[in-house]
Amino acid sequence: MKRSALLSIFAYLALAALTSCGGGGGGEGVPTAPTNVAIVAGDGQATVSWDAVAGADSYHLYWKTSPGVATTDSMVDAATSPQVLSGLANGMAYYCVVAAVNASGEGPLSVEVSAIPQKSAPAAPTGVAASAGNSLVTISWNYVDGASSYNIYWSTISGVTKATGTKLAGVASPYPHPGLTNGVTYYYVVTAVNGGGESQESAEVSATPQAVMPTAPVGVVATAGDKTVTVTWSAIAGAPFYNIYWSTISGVTKATGAKLSSVSSPYTHAGLTNGTTYYYVVTAVNGDGESLESAQVSATPSLPPLGTPLNLSATPGVQSVALQWSPVADATSYNIYWRKFPGVTTSNGTLLAQATSPYKHAGLTAGIYYYIVTAVGQVGEGAASSEVSAPANLVMFVTSATGSGTLRTWADAGGKTGLAAADTICQARAAAAGLTGVFRAWISNSANDAYCWVHNLSGKKSANCGQVTLPVGAGPWIRTDGFPFAGTIDQVVNNYTIYSPARFDEFGKEVTMSLYFTGTEDNGVLDTLDSPPACDDWQVGGMLSVAAGWTVFTGSSWTARGCACWETGRLLCLQTGTGPSLPNFTASGKKVFQTSTTHNGNFGGLAGADAICQARAGEAGLTGTFKAWLSTDTINAADRLTSSGPWVRLDGMKIAESKADLLDGLLFTAINVTEQGVYDKGGTVWTGTNANGSLAVGLNCSGWTDGTNASLGIAGGSFATDAWWTKEWSNVPCYGNEKLYCFED
Repeated sequence: MKRSALLSIFAYLALAALTSCGGGGGGEGVPTAPTNVAIVAGDGQATVSWDAVAGADSYHLYWKTSPGVATTDSMVDAATSPQVLSGLANGMAYYCVVAAVNASGEGPLSVEVSAIPQKSAPAAPTGVAASAGNSLVTISWNYVDGASSYNIYWSTISGVTKATGTKLAGVASPYPHPGLTNGVTYYYVVTAVNGGGESQESAEVSATPQAVMPTAPVGVVATAGDKTVTVTWSAIAGAPFYNIYWSTISGVTKATGAKLSSVSSPYTHAGLTNGTTYYYVVTAVNGDGESLESAQVSATPSLPPLGTPLNLSATPGVQSVALQWSPVADATSYNIYWRKFPGVTTSNGTLLAQATSPYKHAGLTAGIYYYIVTAVGQVGEGAASSEVSAPANLVMFVTSATGSGTLRTWADAGGKTGLAAADTICQARAAAAGLTGVFRAWISNSANDAYCWVHNLSGKKSANCGQVTLPVGAGPWIRTDGFPFAGTIDQVVNNYTIYSPARFDEFGKEVTMSLYFTGTEDNGVLDTLDSPPACDDWQVGGMLSVAAGWTVFTGSSWTARGCACWETGRLLCLQTGTGPSLPNFTASGKKVFQTSTTHNGNFGGLAGADAICQARAGEAGLTGTFKAWLSTDTINAADRLTSSGPWVRLDGMKIAESKADLLDGLLFTAINVTEQGVYDKGGTVWTGTNANGSLAVGLNCSGWTDGTNASLGIAGGSFATDAWWTKEWSNVPCYGNEKLYCFED
C-alpha cells in the first residue's frame, strides 16, 4: 500500500477515537446547565439552590459583587444545593451562577441570579416589667438577640401601640420614666431595633406612680469609744439621708431627742462624757418625708481597754532572767506573773508589780521560770501576754580572793580551817556578788572527796559518799558571764565534758591565767600522789605539791595539774544542787577538731597532713575542706588558712570569732573535741607554730617529713586556751606520736 494511503487511515482512526471518547469522558459528554437556580438573602449570607443535573458528579458555584459572573470569578468548588455563602456584607448585591461538572468536564453556566443580604428585624422584647416609684415608672425587659437599641411607647390609655403611644427612642433597660403624675396609671410597650428594622410591640405593662415614705432604719448599732459613740445602720432604699435623735434618758423619740440632721452611716458622735450612757434612734428621710424611729440603741463611752503586751521574750542570765516586751499604748506600768511550772496565770503566778521593759528578774534559784505580762493603766489591767520561759542555771566561779594552801589564813575564812574554810570563802564571795544559793569549793582532803563535797555530802566517792548508791545529781553549771561551764559532774569526771574553762570570778570578771587549789584528781577524788596530800588537809602552805586547776585549761587540767602549797591561788566554787539543762550555746561557723588518731612527725609534708584531716572529717561525716594547723620553714600555719572564721568546736562551742581572734593568744575554749565528738582529757598536738600563728624555723620535723629523733618539732596542748594551745612544748622529738588540729577552711 502507498505511504499516503496509510497516513489517511491513521488520521481517520485518530479522529474516530477522539470523537468516540468525548475528550476522555467515557462517551457521555459534559452535563447541561443547572436549571431553577434561585438565591435567598439572609443576614450576612445568601443561600443558592438549583435542580440536580443528570450525569453531573459535582457543581461549581461562581460569584462576585457585580453582574456578568464568569468562570474566572470567585468559586465554591464541590458546591451542593442548597449552598450557603456566608460572611457577606449586608446591603451589597451578590451575583451567582452554577455549572455542573462530570468526568467529561464542566458544563455551561446557569442563568445569573442575585440577592442583597440584609439584617432581619429583631424579635419583640420579652420579660417587660413596669415598677412604680414616686413620680416615675421604671421599665425593664430582657435583652433581645441582634437588637442595637430599643424604643418605648407609652400612654395613659390601655392598648398602646407604635401608632398610638408616645415614643421614647433609643433607650436601654432599665429605663426610669420620670416627671409623672402620682395616682395616674401609665401603659407601656417596648420594641427592639436593628439595621433590619423595628420589632413588633412587646406585651403591654402598666404601673401607677405613688409618693413613697421611707421605712424606719434597721440594723442600728451603737459602739462606744473614748468620749465617742459610733452609730451604724443598714441603708434604706429611696432614702438619701438620715436623722439621728439622742438623749441621756432612755425612751428617746423625734419629739424628745436632740437632733443630728442629714447624717450618714457610720456616724461618730463625739465630745461625749465617758461613763455616761447615751440613747439613740435613727430615721430615714426622702422628698416625701421622714420615717418612723428605729429601735432604740445605747452605748456608754469609756477609755479603750489596754492592749496585750506582744513580743515577750525571756533570756537566761546568771541567777536571773531578762524579760522584754513591746510597749502597749496608754499603759502606765506592767505586771509580771511568774512561777516554776507552765500554765502561769494572773491568779496562780507570783506578781512583780510596777515593772517596765526590759526587766531583770534576779536572785533566782535553779529551775525553769515561766512568765506572762499584763499592761496596767487608767482603765485597769489588760489581758495577759503569751507565756514564755527561761532557765535559771546553777552557777560556778573562781574566787577573786586569793591565798596559799593554808586556807585558814584567807580573809574570808572566818577563822575556820580545811574544807569548812574553803566553803566559807566560797559563800562569802558569792554573797559579795549578790549570788544566792549554797556554794561549795571543788576541793578534797584526806576524809572527803570533792565529788562528794559538791553533792553537799561528805566521805569518799568509793564509799558512795555515805549513800546507798553513788549520787549523780550535781550540775550542770554556767559561768558568771552566762556561758556554760560543764554538764553534770559525772559528765565531767567520766567524759571530760567541759564546755569552757573556769576563768571568770564571782563578779563576772575574766581571770585569764591563774591556778585554783583542788587537791583532786580528774575523777573527782583526793590526789594521793603527794604526802601528806592536799597541803596536809589545807593546813600547810609550804613546799608541798598539790593538785590544782587552771583558769585557762579544760580536759583533766581543769582540776589535776600540779602546783605548790605556798603559791598564791584561788578556789573553784560550785553552786550545789541539780539545775535545768544548759541554754543553747551552739554557734555557727567553720568546724575545728583534734584528730582521734596520733602520728609521728612524718606526714609526707603538709599535703599528707591535710589528707589525714580530710580523711578524719570524711569518716565522721563532716563536709568541707579541712587543713592541718601546721607551719614549715617556708609558710606560717595562719597563712595556710584563707578563711577569716569564725570557727566552732564540734559541740558548737565557739573557738574564735575571726582569724585575728584565733591569733591573739587566747581561745574562747580548748580544741579538745575529736572528729568523733569525744571530749579528750588533753594531750599534745603537732603544730610547729607560735602563738601568733607564725612558723618556728627548724621545729617542724623537716617540713613534716621526718618521724625520727633526728628532727624536732613544736607541740601544743589540746587542753589549753592560752598560747599553750599551739606552743606548749618546743624541741619535741619527731618520733613521738601526737595529734593534729584540723580547721575547716
